[in-house]
Amino acid sequence: MEQRNNTVVAVCRAEGGNPAANISWSFTGNSEPETSLSDSDGLVTVESVLKIPAGMSRENLSCIIQHPSWDQEKMVIVKAEKDVQWHWIFIPVIGVVVVLLAGISTFALKKFKLLRRQQSDTLDKSPRMEDVEEVEPYASYVQRVNSIYN
Repeated sequence: MEQRNNTVVAVCRAEGGNPAANISWSFTGNSEPETSLSDSDGLVTVESVLKIPAGMSRENLSCIIQHPSWDQEKMVIVKAEKDVQWHWIFIPVIGVVVVLLAGISTFALKKFKLLRRQQSDTLDKSPRMEDVEEVEPYASYVQRVNSIYN
């Protein structure tokens, strides 16, 4: 089963026959003419495409292949591909995106708070004047000189 131009089609292919095989369907529907391709060895590939109407049961659809060299015809039951249920894909993707956004937001918020704390700390630590005793310049000098020898 394939999707072509918004229509579901069943494709049946018989490859490598000489002469070409004959393909028919168990369902009488709107089938396109068979297409045949010959390769360099003279072997023929035949393909038949059946357009499946909307609402038709695909349960008992089969392709019947006949070839002059075979004693019996071959019947292939066409199995429908299961439709992909997109919600099972979108739910995990959305979950991952939400977790990533939450992580990025948490990181950005912590970084912002840290920067604000650092800014407030630098404002609180304004340069302070040292508590210097009011002394005569000579006394201050003498004190420093004396402190070296002590």
